[in-house]
Amino acid sequence: MKKIISLVGMLAAVVLLFASCSKESNSSIIGTWRLEESVTTTYIDGTLYDSHVSTHEGEFLIEFKSDGTMTMIEKKESKISTTSGSYMIIENTLILNINKLGIGDKIEVESETVTIDSITSTTLVFSSETSYSNGGKNYTSFGKSTLKRVK
Repeated sequence: MKKIISLVGMLAAVVLLFASCSKESNSSIIGTWRLEESVTTTYIDGTLYDSHVSTHEGEFLIEFKSDGTMTMIEKKESKISTTSGSYMIIENTLILNINKLGIGDKIEVESETVTIDSITSTTLVFSSETSYSNGGKNYTSFGKSTLKRVK
């Protein structure tokens, strides 16, 4: 269960990215970003369950294209998994529509909203909040992630 929560937290912190206030900033997220670190705090039914800092095992990349589509690529050992979707930015909020990303075949996340805390030509920092139910319990995860531009 802790592995699922960790994955959801990472998803919340990673998959759910980016926002900006202007068209210039909107175009500044276009490119490929690598997850460097994420901090995740998870509550179950309102009670603190877990809080940790993690780096991603392997490599986790997110590519944002100018046509509003995005691709997430996870490279771990000899496995490569790819998930696609689309994104939209409204003011300082990025909305990701993911093509049914399943986590451990138990939780399915189809969309998420993320707020960009800061973005430069090389670094992206964003915050996210994910809520879901599993096994009759309500989970809420708060994440803050740092990504570096790859290209």
